[in-house]
Amino acid sequence: MGGQPLSRVAPDADLDLAARVMDTEPELASLAMRVIASWSYVEYWMTRLLAVFLKTDYGVAHAMMTGIVSSEARWGALDAATYALDDADRILYDRAIHAAAGPHKIRRKYAHHLWTISRTVPDALILVDPQYMVGYHAANLERNAQLNR
Repeated sequence: MGGQPLSRVAPDADLDLAARVMDTEPELASLAMRVIASWSYVEYWMTRLLAVFLKTDYGVAHAMMTGIVSSEARWGALDAATYALDDADRILYDRAIHAAAGPHKIRRKYAHHLWTISRTVPDALILVDPQYMVGYHAANLERNAQLNR
């Protein structure tokens, strides 16, 4: 079963945030890494486009892009460079960037959310929003406090 919300599959699942999570499910972990690796190629081509837009060599564009920490700022730099394009190329660029927006959101979750496992769903590698984990840990602390009273 792939891509199912944990709340649907096992709403009361226990979560294990141990660092060994990727070791316990190497086959599933490799699927997650494919998303990250694929996005690396998207960023490579973004940098190539920047070099073309600015009429410079790849090394200069690469230095610029790696000097920008946030991905939003990288997109902004690339977008600003498109002002050197004619209208038809700018429209083509806008369409390509629009098509890449969805995969970018997926990559962002894969890279910045938390990977976990659960005894409740033993054959799953679970991706959890960090905001959810704040509430999850607070509920566990409260539950433990009540048990110790």
